Amino acid sequence: MQRSLGLLFIFFASIFFTTNAVAAASPSDEYIRGYMAAILETQFELPDAQIAVSAGKVTITVPQSKNRQGLAQKIETKGPKGVIAVAIKETGNGGTDWFPDERLFRPLLADPRWPHFYASYQAYTKAEELDSVGSVGFGENFPIIGGDLMGGRWQAGAQFGVFAIFDMDSDSHDLINADYRVGIPVIYRHNDFSAIARIYHQSSHLGDEYLLRGEDIQDNRENLSYEAISALLSYDYNDKLRFYGGGEYIFHQSFDNDTKREDLNPWSIQFGGDYIGNALAQKFWRGDVRFVAGADFRSMEEADWDTDISLRLGFDFSGKGWHEDDRSVRILLEYFDGRSPHGQFYDEEIEYVGIGAHLYY
Repeated sequence: MQRSLGLLFIFFASIFFTTNAVAAASPSDEYIRGYMAAILETQFELPDAQIAVSAGKVTITVPQSKNRQGLAQKIETKGPKGVIAVAIKETGNGGTDWFPDERLFRPLLADPRWPHFYASYQAYTKAEELDSVGSVGFGENFPIIGGDLMGGRWQAGAQFGVFAIFDMDSDSHDLINADYRVGIPVIYRHNDFSAIARIYHQSSHLGDEYLLRGEDIQDNRENLSYEAISALLSYDYNDKLRFYGGGEYIFHQSFDNDTKREDLNPWSIQFGGDYIGNALAQKFWRGDVRFVAGADFRSMEEADWDTDISLRLGFDFSGKGWHEDDRSVRILLEYFDGRSPHGQFYDEEIEYVGIGAHLYY
């Protein structure tokens, strides 16, 4: 655990100092928030509007009956340098919002099991069978209902994810394992604090081509499935850096085979952080380019609390005219060392480096 905390500190300290010169070139989100508040009060007669700014993207919450699109365009033309996009949201007069489009809890950049769309190539340096691996994922968080609560905002919805790995050294790029996850998240955000609690089911399945490699694989397959509840608390330290931590408990599990193995130990903890820098280049592909990095650490009771390490860094391509809010495409270098996150191989130690494209909606 001390090693993981040390790595987390070194990782983000190096990012902060190497990008500080670039960060100083653009106004901070705090400056943009204050500037926009003054404009809304003096020029638009909206002194009570709620303003949220994330990496230069401004979200303004106003009462219903406003001309949202026209208001956004007018405000955007009067905003300071550094504003990428302005989105207007309605409060619903304190009622319930169906299918809200705001993101209250940002995706975990380095979490190998955060549902999103991605494709990556991974070179395994430590594994029993695999060397070159293709990893793909599909999934997202879909808010269904939300509203105001105790000065903040809440949401509930559905979260789906599929995570699959392929053996790129085989002739037909055999599917090795696919994990399917479906859950119900409840999210809350108040200023710089956000939290997510999830109850979810995950099932794991081996690929047909992989099963045909030998009877020992068929005899030893376990097809692990389980149900778990997890909770994470996140804090935005500033407009670029955020930290998070929490835990998970597996309350039901099953193995689809005849092996009489013992149940997995149910507890695990997770913590880490993300960094999103200022724009390095503007008007690139109709958007901005930003340096991003993330570190995710997970310790499981099943592994005697040894810590899995996941590090990612690269560039985020997003901004006005291409994406809104936190929607982006990221090209990331990846490093992982620890217990395999892939169902059937949960008790195998792996290490890999890779590169991937990650799409966030």
